[in-house]
Amino acid sequence: MKLVRSPLIALLASLALAAAVPNAAFAAGGGGGGSSSGSSSSSSSSSNSRAPSYTDSYVAIDTMQVSIIQSAQVRGMLVVSIGLDIPDAHLRERAEHAMPRLRDAYIHNLSRLGTTRVDPRRIPNVEMISQILQSTTDEVLNEEGAQVLFMNVLVRSGVHRRGALTSN
Repeated sequence: MKLVRSPLIALLASLALAAAVPNAAFAAGGGGGGSSSGSSSSSSSSSNSRAPSYTDSYVAIDTMQVSIIQSAQVRGMLVVSIGLDIPDAHLRERAEHAMPRLRDAYIHNLSRLGTTRVDPRRIPNVEMISQILQSTTDEVLNEEGAQVLFMNVLVRSGVHRRGALTSN
């Protein structure tokens, strides 16, 4: 049971850390876009030219799970948690509007990986998964500028074993 809980704990810890990072920037005086000692005109011009903060440009995507199939049997699950960093507001709006198509394309490509390239007994090749999801993002949005950010990639092996569901 510990193996099932540890990915959940890791995911919750990473989410808590992600929530704490922007708050730490505001507590330290950053993230506001202006300075307390500057005039109002310089403050407004600096807020218009500042780079978007983490929370401004981040687009969350629900965790995706696909089956790992070998020899016509489910041998495990590939679980991937990602988000997108999209500094361009127009592209971010397009990505949010295209989220159903993005998720469908992600799950389709991850399912192909689960039947052809992922071994449930080995560590997943995160670099390969990253390249596939990044190219999928660029293809669906028909533009570069959205960076795939990984929160979690794991393989759960032995999800369905012969006889496990039929025992009394």
